[in-house]
Amino acid sequence: MNPTLTLEAPRTRWRNEYWATLIASGIVLILLLILAGPLLAILSQALFDPKTEQWGLGSIEAVLDSASLLQSLFNSVKLALMSTLIVIPLAYLYAAALTRSAMPAKGALRMLALIPLLAPSLLPGIALVYLFGNQGLLKSWFPDGSIYGFWGIVIGQVFFLLFRTR
Repeated sequence: MNPTLTLEAPRTRWRNEYWATLIASGIVLILLLILAGPLLAILSQALFDPKTEQWGLGSIEAVLDSASLLQSLFNSVKLALMSTLIVIPLAYLYAAALTRSAMPAKGALRMLALIPLLAPSLLPGIALVYLFGNQGLLKSWFPDGSIYGFWGIVIGQVFFLLFRTR
């Protein structure tokens, strides 16, 4: 048995693991810098008060003390709950119809669900505005006359959740 082979194999393996760890650590560090840089830039803008031209938590305290923050939080939760209550039953019925029924044209309905994947992501939003906006063809279908409001946002979100997240 050659003694150099038994001594060199662990050293070579250690060197390979060392370099692999060093390269992986460098890649992780670069990714963290790429992610942390823009986040720190945004945070620095949040901590700067342009009125007083001072750095501090004054801007954040003003936002947290405002009454509109609680209303915004309530509206966001209400919107999320309403969208969830609409999307889950519709998605379940659609999936159950495609997988557990003997209905005709299942293939066509599957393809219909995949069509939005081929369209640009802004296209459904633009289509909803063209149909239900201030000058839309179907604006009379909304009680308040346009899509700009709570129910318009719910419809847009339901449409997005049903047809864009595949």
